Amino acid sequence: MTYSGATTYPVPASIDDTLKLLHAGGYIAGHEIGPWVDRLAARIASFPIEAVRAAKAAVKAADLPLQQGLLEEAYLFQTLLRNPSAQRNMARFLANGGQTREGELKVNDLSTALGRGA
Repeated sequence: MTYSGATTYPVPASIDDTLKLLHAGGYIAGHEIGPWVDRLAARIASFPIEAVRAAKAAVKAADLPLQQGLLEEAYLFQTLLRNPSAQRNMARFLANGGQTREGELKVNDLSTALGRGA
């Protein structure tokens, strides 16, 4: 059986749970949570609305039975790839080394640059 290359992550029940996990795990100090959330919100807002909608739908698909959820995620990804802005961003991502070892080590920076239109 073959699925898309996208990754499915476990999703905590709420943003509060997520922040508690990040803080409890030592990833974010209590005084850094507000600025961290602000940066995350700005980053999400920088991406094309179609990509944000597809990402939200993919997260919701995690509630489905595994095979159905993976198929839904693959469908959403394939649908998104047909969008002209997604095609431009994918070409820019690849041109900037996104699928190289070096690119994978800085995928967060590459993605942020694409969101900003850099």
